[in-house]
Amino acid sequence: MQIDDILILARRGFTAEEIKAMATRTEEKPAAEPPKEEAPATFQKTEGKPAGPDLAALAEEVKALRTQMQAKAIRENTMPEKPSVDDILAGILS
Repeated sequence: MQIDDILILARRGFTAEEIKAMATRTEEKPAAEPPKEEAPATFQKTEGKPAGPDLAALAEEVKALRTQMQAKAIRENTMPEKPSVDDILAGILS
């Protein structure tokens, strides 16, 4: 076990006794043990639907927020109408 491993375990809340027990267990392992091959992990593809009711509510809130942000961006980024000649003359004369 390296010092970095010990520091990581200490930051995660393990006590000195627990870290010492882990260190002695790793040193006692026989080195001649062949590595075991594990079956590849399979992932289930979701159809774009949230897994639970909490996620569904969160997805709806995010969608509403996105719509509000898009509407605000459109309002703020639209160019104001150019004043017509009549508007300019009315402003000068008044």
